[in-house]
Amino acid sequence: MGISHRSTMNNSKPSYISQVKKVKGGKVSVEISSFKDSGKSSMLAVFNEGDDRFSASKPRRAWLVGTPLGLANNLPQIAEHINKCADDATPIGFEIGRIKGDKSTDEANLGHAVAIGDVHLNVQIDEATAPLNDYQAKNPDKGQKINPSTKQVMTHGGLPIYSTTSVAFGEAQDTVLEADKVVEAVASEASTLAQAQVE
Repeated sequence: MGISHRSTMNNSKPSYISQVKKVKGGKVSVEISSFKDSGKSSMLAVFNEGDDRFSASKPRRAWLVGTPLGLANNLPQIAEHINKCADDATPIGFEIGRIKGDKSTDEANLGHAVAIGDVHLNVQIDEATAPLNDYQAKNPDKGQKINPSTKQVMTHGGLPIYSTTSVAFGEAQDTVLEADKVVEAVASEASTLAQAQVE
């Protein structure tokens, strides 16, 4: 599976249902979103604490796919939405806090924390330096982690980082790799270019 280590991310934040939509085979997909706190934060986020536009954390997502009956029975808080999607294939998106486009503060329209009975569902992150599933093995560029600033594949020990998410029943046990420093790679490239120009 490649070199990895288990991170100590703050997973105490609840997961929410962010979308329900119909998929192939008459099944329904329930998208679960969870904000993960890696403990790292940008200066902009620090100086704008309390302003969600500068949040250092973006939600990670995972999907539960099942029959409308199975999902509705186990997620009664959104059974109506599951059945509506199964009937007319109209995706229903939720914001953290309310159904998208619904500006009311009615409790019935608030985003739903995810639990089956007393067991909370969470988004689990798995990362490794080798493909984590058949899809990534056949499409290596699809599962590789990309640095949002440089648009380059992130590496760990010089190997590309592969990332995937799944739904965990109970507490998530995230495995997150520490990426190689971009600064070192850029400095090395600059040094190599300077050396080539001198020669």
